[in-house]
Amino acid sequence: MGMVRAAVAEIAVGSHPAVDTAHIAIIGHSFGALLAVNCAGADSNVVPTANARMLAMPACVGCPNPINELTAISPMTDILVVVAEEDRVGGDVMARQIWVRLDRIPLHRRDYITILSDSHGKPPLIADHELPATAPFAGAPGALDALDWYGLWRPFDALVPCSRTGQECTTALGDTPERRFMGRWSDGVPVTELKVESGGPNDEAD
Repeated sequence: MGMVRAAVAEIAVGSHPAVDTAHIAIIGHSFGALLAVNCAGADSNVVPTANARMLAMPACVGCPNPINELTAISPMTDILVVVAEEDRVGGDVMARQIWVRLDRIPLHRRDYITILSDSHGKPPLIADHELPATAPFAGAPGALDALDWYGLWRPFDALVPCSRTGQECTTALGDTPERRFMGRWSDGVPVTELKVESGGPNDEAD
């Protein structure tokens, strides 16, 4: 957190572009997702409070007690917890643990999302831990695909204005057709929709 504090201090001086610290959004993937939610309890002392957060495929293999108590996170935060159907690194264990600890946030401000694979066309769309850095073979990131865009970037791009001005909320939050839509294959067949659980996963874990 010391590095975050130093970065915030640096941005405030010199010739850096002005930053609206009243509107902060945080996105993290894998271990970055844990950082994105764990810093919530330290926001007031480290960085300005984030209005929106996306936690994508949270994971930390071998980390003891990786998730902080999240009671300090504001109930006004809009937050997305995202998992991938074929995540062989972290699965959904930490995502479920985080979800349980977000119980101070009203359900209409948070969603639990599962990105699903689809093998209708070629190459197949595989929902794994490497999203959004799609990798057709080891060590070589591939082109962005529908899972990357509709599963992660589009929801986050909508979450930011939703948390700030109330715009694009039907794309950012809730089990709506706009949320679930994942594009179409070249033959017009819809890509398998997102699974959106506004109430959280059915069998929550501690």
